[in-house]
Amino acid sequence: MKILRAEAEKRMLAKLRWPRFLDDMKPLLPAAALHHFGDESTRRAFLKVFNQLVINIPGEPWAKTEEVLKGHGML
Repeated sequence: MKILRAEAEKRMLAKLRWPRFLDDMKPLLPAAALHHFGDESTRRAFLKVFNQLVINIPGEPWAKTEEVLKGHGML
C-alpha cells in the first residue's frame, strides 16, 4: 500500500499530541540505553525521521505541516 506525503506528514505530526510518544519503546531497550530517551532526544529523533524520510515521500506536503511544526517550536 502506498502512502502519499501529505498523509504521512499528517500521521507523523499527530504524534506530537503525545509528547512522550517514544515511551512505549523503553521496555524494548537495554537498561544502559534508557538515559538517552528524554524530551530533547525525542524531539531530535522526530525531526530526523521527518526531515530525512517523510518529506521525501512523493506527493504534496500536508496543508497544515508548517503550522503544526511552528506550534511545537520545530520550525
